Amino acid sequence: GGHVSFTSPITFDSMVDDYINVRKDPDLNDFMSSLPQISTWGDLDYGERGGGSSWALKGDSYLAFSLFWPNSSHKTYNYTFFDYGTYQRYAYNDVDVFLLDSKTFKSDNNATLYGDKQIERLFQEIKNNVTTFTIIASPSPFTFESKESFMNYKKQFDYFMYRLRISGANGIILLSGGSTDDSTRINKYDLTQKNWKGKVKPFYPLYEFNISSLGQNNFSSVSVNG
Repeated sequence: GGHVSFTSPITFDSMVDDYINVRKDPDLNDFMSSLPQISTWGDLDYGERGGGSSWALKGDSYLAFSLFWPNSSHKTYNYTFFDYGTYQRYAYNDVDVFLLDSKTFKSDNNATLYGDKQIERLFQEIKNNVTTFTIIASPSPFTFESKESFMNYKKQFDYFMYRLRISGANGIILLSGGSTDDSTRINKYDLTQKNWKGKVKPFYPLYEFNISSLGQNNFSSVSVNG
């Protein structure tokens, strides 16, 4: 996420124009044509910094995103017409990649960042997978403290981590956007010491890579070998 910054006043036509202007960058085009691309959105791509599900242009923003990111219309979940958002799953060899959407369902009172339906879809898919590595990616930090951090949504955050512990998923790696210092940071989060409703179950440590957006001319590479 964070590939395009919309100019004001924001309309559907202005969003499309801003995407077109970004795609005219020859260096970006070289990068995008060099390997397969999948994307979710952050504050910039969504169109309203810090905004959530109440934003009036949410539908227009999603349509513009869909036009410029073809992965948005090829979701591997069993989607229906009534499913919304950019969350989805991709499988590559023995690596499962889950892209989360931290904008579409975000509440204004810190009750939910991802929405119940998205989280249930995620863990149902994780339950059924047999891959060696599970990458969960979000435009918002999971375990880093910031204004947009998942930790600010304590009840849902605790529940999310509890579901991760009991999921039995292999090789979980957390990737997140929204780095505040234009760089990549790594954090080790020990799930064993955390509990939900008094329940504790041993689990290997989680590692999160928090990366600033391509719009800030920064990127990071994670290699999986074997």
